[in-house]
Amino acid sequence: MKLSSSVLKELQNRLKVGNRRGVHLNAAIPKQRTAYKLDLKRLDILRKGLAEDFLERLLTEEKLSFKISWNDEVPVQSKQTEQQEHLANNLAKSFVSLGRNIEAIESDTGINNFAFGYPLLVIKSEKDGKPIVAPLFIWSLTLKKIKGYRKWNISRSEDHPVAINEILANYLEADSGAYLKQEGLREVKSGLITRPELAEYIAIAAKQIFPTDDVDGDYDIMLSGPLDKVLDKNSYESLLKDKPEGEIINAGLFSLFSVQKQNLIKDYDALIESAVEIEMAEGSFDGRAYEDLTYVPTDPSQQDVLTGLREKTNLIIQGPPGTGKSQTLVATLANGLYSHKRILVVCEKRTALGILWGTLKKLGYGDLCTLILD
Repeated sequence: MKLSSSVLKELQNRLKVGNRRGVHLNAAIPKQRTAYKLDLKRLDILRKGLAEDFLERLLTEEKLSFKISWNDEVPVQSKQTEQQEHLANNLAKSFVSLGRNIEAIESDTGINNFAFGYPLLVIKSEKDGKPIVAPLFIWSLTLKKIKGYRKWNISRSEDHPVAINEILANYLEADSGAYLKQEGLREVKSGLITRPELAEYIAIAAKQIFPTDDVDGDYDIMLSGPLDKVLDKNSYESLLKDKPEGEIINAGLFSLFSVQKQNLIKDYDALIESAVEIEMAEGSFDGRAYEDLTYVPTDPSQQDVLTGLREKTNLIIQGPPGTGKSQTLVATLANGLYSHKRILVVCEKRTALGILWGTLKKLGYGDLCTLILD
């Protein structure tokens, strides 16, 4: 079997387009609350103009420390309406939920993926006609709970980059041929883009994204105007009926922006440019035939999986927690190593990968395994 340039390009494209459900391409916020998307405009629940204050400081301060305190911002309890109190409480719950999700992901992956996306591009996919609502730029930030009642701090240092939305850029290239790879549209190493610079970058991007020149392009005025709310998917579908060419809107959101596999995409570029076909040996690796009998304790359903690997190359194992999926994987790995197979294990969560690795070490396979976390 040979991996030709066309096969490599197809594999690369699958990495490029990203996940349409993820926030990089789907920043629309449903009417019911979401645990990982927070509209910037909601900060005005605490104090009118607080959202604009954050944006102003984001675009003027290289080192940002933006404190949000319910004690300082929320009016005296007796002056609050019941609706104001309800909205303020929901906002507090959103910050708590975001904070917990950030901690959970960081403990699993070692990566802080909290960031701010702004402004939002609303455009219709040329391939399937569905709306894409995506931030053009993403500012890497840190969200921390600080001592006191409902107090949070959003910060940025010179080490926090701001960059164009790579997944959006790759998606548009695959969808419509729009090419957002101009110098200056990638990463701003200082972490600071001023408002005039941002307006200029948006104008450059707009010329590449929109098929006509009929789109309103005075982005400096747009960025200085009032902030829009982030709406739901149905609202943006209605917007595209009135403006089928799409629009860039003055709205932004905090969210968990997972890391794009950009290094893998670049590796594919190198392989494709080399124009060398990669020979893939068919069948199993040299060594003993696969052994399905195991000294790792298994129940009948787990043993069925091991037996099935003699004849099948693809198996999906699914089940609720506690049903023995990890034990099945351990048995599979142990048998593969015993049979002199080379095995690559990929996990979404660092903790799951660590558990498998630790168990294999206890079984005496530690010298044959290595753990790669980055």
